Amino acid sequence: MTPREHTRFWALFILSLLGLTAVGVWTHGLVRRNVRERTEDRLRLVMNSMYAGLNAWLVGEHALVHWIAAEPAVRSDLLEIAARAPRLGAAELQRLPARARLMQRLEPVLESHGYENFAFVAPDGRILTSNDPALVGNVTRAYPASLVARLRRGETITVPFGIGVVDSSGQGLGHIRSVILTASPVFSDVSGVGELVGWFDVRTDPATEFNPIITAGRPGQTGETYFFNQDGILLSASRFDAALRKAGLLPRDTLVESALNVRMGDPGGDLLRGFDPSVPPNDWPLTLLGQRATSGTDGLDLDGYRNYLGRRVVGTWRWFPKGGVGIAVEQGYDESYAGMRILWQAFGTLFGIIVVGTGLLWVGFGMLERARARARRAERLGQYTLERVIGEGAMGTVYRARHAFLRRSTAVKLLRAERSTPQALRRFEKEVQATSQLVHPNTITIFDYGRTPDGTFYYAMEYLRGLTLDVVVQRFGPLPERRVAHIMRQVCGSLAEAHAAGLIHRDIKPQNLMLCHRGGVPDLVKVLDFGLVKESDTIDPELTRDGAAVGTPLYMAPEAASASLEIDARADLYSLGVVAYFLLTGVQPFFGVNAREVMRRHMEERPLAPSEKLGQPLTPEFEQLVLKLLAKDPASRPPTARAIEELLEGVIEPILGPWTEEDGDRWWRANAPQLIGLDADTEPVGAPMKLDVDVESRADRV
Repeated sequence: MTPREHTRFWALFILSLLGLTAVGVWTHGLVRRNVRERTEDRLRLVMNSMYAGLNAWLVGEHALVHWIAAEPAVRSDLLEIAARAPRLGAAELQRLPARARLMQRLEPVLESHGYENFAFVAPDGRILTSNDPALVGNVTRAYPASLVARLRRGETITVPFGIGVVDSSGQGLGHIRSVILTASPVFSDVSGVGELVGWFDVRTDPATEFNPIITAGRPGQTGETYFFNQDGILLSASRFDAALRKAGLLPRDTLVESALNVRMGDPGGDLLRGFDPSVPPNDWPLTLLGQRATSGTDGLDLDGYRNYLGRRVVGTWRWFPKGGVGIAVEQGYDESYAGMRILWQAFGTLFGIIVVGTGLLWVGFGMLERARARARRAERLGQYTLERVIGEGAMGTVYRARHAFLRRSTAVKLLRAERSTPQALRRFEKEVQATSQLVHPNTITIFDYGRTPDGTFYYAMEYLRGLTLDVVVQRFGPLPERRVAHIMRQVCGSLAEAHAAGLIHRDIKPQNLMLCHRGGVPDLVKVLDFGLVKESDTIDPELTRDGAAVGTPLYMAPEAASASLEIDARADLYSLGVVAYFLLTGVQPFFGVNAREVMRRHMEERPLAPSEKLGQPLTPEFEQLVLKLLAKDPASRPPTARAIEELLEGVIEPILGPWTEEDGDRWWRANAPQLIGLDADTEPVGAPMKLDVDVESRADRV
């Protein structure tokens, strides 16, 4: 090598090193910002979902307990007991006829809504009556003066409280179990302005009420969602009970639960990696999240802090004054920033290659050039390499694809070449723009979109592994009512966000609803394909032609089938009713020889009750809800998706019983050998396309 060549080589080497360093610093900053933004979005999304779920539960619970306490017969018995109580002892209170009447009236209510017991408490805290005789005559400590003041103002309140559990020997309290007390005041005057004579309360197990709100949103493998009180005590069960036992924060040889038995203290180091605190747990300061939340400050921390196990996490928190509880969403720091670690490992390897010597340097340049060539080939669709077709429809084709650098499986949708008219492009672009605004966990996520150099329009969305609901019913038959209610509630959550944004889906059907086992959550529903979406306050005549019905006839609302432009979000609710009917019975309510016949029946005929179609009885309240969704007049249907969701959660599911994670896991384990769609190499349902029907041009096809 000549001196000039030597100088040029080292100059090239140094310039390459400096260039790589600059690229590394720039890429690190870019990726870190992207990771932080995605982490923040994920945490806030889960927090908003939990906050909304808790608020909806409280509203329904308060309304129900207030109604029970105000029911004339119940109120009369309570006032009679209050009037006679000052002169009676516990045994005499138990023998009062009014108590017997109350127990007879309230026993069906307690059983149907899952309440453990009820009590009537005097203003001095004395329990005047209860269906639990052991409580009558005792003084409760659940209501401090601040809560009694709220009851005097006529408020219905919810109180987290701990009760002692007798140990296996029966000689003492084994541990503290959490319960929820919901209390409604009873005044001497029915108008609520008289003297407070006491309050009626019911006791609920928080595991049955809070766990569905908490577990559905846990992010990733290390994500944790929980509630806590003003003292930093957990009110809900931890996801990490096994780790708490290993760390000595819970007894190892009992089934003591973490709720009300674990405090959000910062041990000062990772307990699971051998850190040994020098002070007992009760003397640990609250975690950063606990300190800020209990002071009434909502916030977010993406830089990392220690949780109650001493592990580094990121999180967000919010104080819920209506319920007197804090809400926390956390995820392990390492999991949140896993992409950063991989990035640094990649750059470290590349630096090592450069330092090794000239030969490896040129090999590295050759590899980089080949990678650039692959990237240039992939630029035909941005950074995505298409692998195979997984769905086709009238508007476009969906491919399974892989990102050129992240190596992540993705579903990519392309506009069909023969449909590449200006009108079709506008409609396709409208679909992706509308869907990208939606962030609900039950709505499919759009990653990005664009056009290739040759003008092909595409967008990339999350790749789902699961089964559409039509495939589930085809393979396994009609679904249990509890599971149908669970599915409907998730679809309502997705539609509620879309409708609030002014968007109408217009093609709700089983083929556009995918059932997944995702992130450890079984029976997670994803609403797909907003390809026929319409903004409720604006209509583009070029995209939705006047006089043309757009959608799928078997699931089309009467007002949509009549090709009227005067439709609103309640058309989606009608389609949801048809889906529920299909899931319960295995068939749709209306059939016909062609699309026109089906739509005529939707507009003119009343559906047969699902129980008659199925040939066996169904829960009357649930069946009536389905039939109400199928009302011909939109005004006769429930007004919003949120109203249906609240009705399912507050009324229907307490009657049916919840479809739990254990139920879902049991079904997926039992049927996994049949679910070929979950195999990464053979699945046919990665991201299904709708087969939309334009009645004007394809009226004879259903």
